[in-house]
Amino acid sequence: MPGVVGAKATLGLTGAAKRSSFEKALRETMDKLNMLAPTIAEAKVRLSPRWIDMDAPFKISFSSRASVTMGWSLTRIDNGQLLFQRDISTAAESKGGNGTARTVGVGRIALMTNIASALSCIDKAAYGAAPQDCALSPNFQYKAPTSIIMFLPG
Repeated sequence: MPGVVGAKATLGLTGAAKRSSFEKALRETMDKLNMLAPTIAEAKVRLSPRWIDMDAPFKISFSSRASVTMGWSLTRIDNGQLLFQRDISTAAESKGGNGTARTVGVGRIALMTNIASALSCIDKAAYGAAPQDCALSPNFQYKAPTSIIMFLPG
């Protein structure tokens, strides 16, 4: 994973998220879904995310779209057997508000949706029901804050 998820050139100076923030979001999501081993020593499998691509162009407009593609694999720790592997592409859209905040926001939603898609698919794979296309769609929309500029006479 890169140090900043989402190319700096694509999203201006900020990127969508720091690597540490992405890892924290992944760990917290897995914890809430009871997908984490109690300790590292008790873990039986290893989840490996692989950064592939993000497309979140900044443009002068009233809407933004971001797409993220990541590879996910789940392997047994004891023998290295590959249990699950998918490349997942997710996207998010937003309209209105501050363009810079909107671009970063939809990038983060696309990343969060990718995490949710991977974990949902891994859960289904445990029951032999994982689809080939694991991508979920966010069922909410990011609303960027609106910037108001006032000019005072004088």
